Amino acid sequence: MASSVNKLKQAKALRQLQIDHIEELLVLAQASVIDESLHVRFNLRCECLEKIYVEFQKQHEVIVSLSSIMEAPELEDEKNYSNHLS
Repeated sequence: MASSVNKLKQAKALRQLQIDHIEELLVLAQASVIDESLHVRFNLRCECLEKIYVEFQKQHEVIVSLSSIMEAPELEDEKNYSNHLS
């Protein structure tokens, strides 16, 4: 059980990392509206967006799977977590 708990914590941390990347991209997008010199940097970061989303989905699936095995009470919250990003 401890192994599953550690895997769950790790998957949540990795999923949060992807969310952080998306939030950083949003901040950069907002800044690039004002500062045209940031457009190139923004465009380069956008190229990674699909990869970030795929990794988010991967970690989210691990979280939902482990939560259901462990019968975690927050399972419903986890199932709906990705719906907010769609």
